Amino acid sequence: ARELDLAMVSGVGFPSFRGGLLRYADRLGIEKVVEELEQIYSKSELPRKVADSLVAMSKSGRGFYYGLC
Repeated sequence: ARELDLAMVSGVGFPSFRGGLLRYADRLGIEKVVEELEQIYSKSELPRKVADSLVAMSKSGRGFYYGLC
């Protein structure tokens, strides 16, 4: 997770004050991220679905950084 966050901040320009994409997702709450993605995908013309691993994280209360133990 740390390496991806570093790449997102330094390579793509994700706001560094958010700590990276995955840390930001943890702060928002994985459940909220899944809900928002499902809402966005429901409006898409292309068939899309949230990754099973992200849905499983949401159901188990895990995060990329938080709840790993």
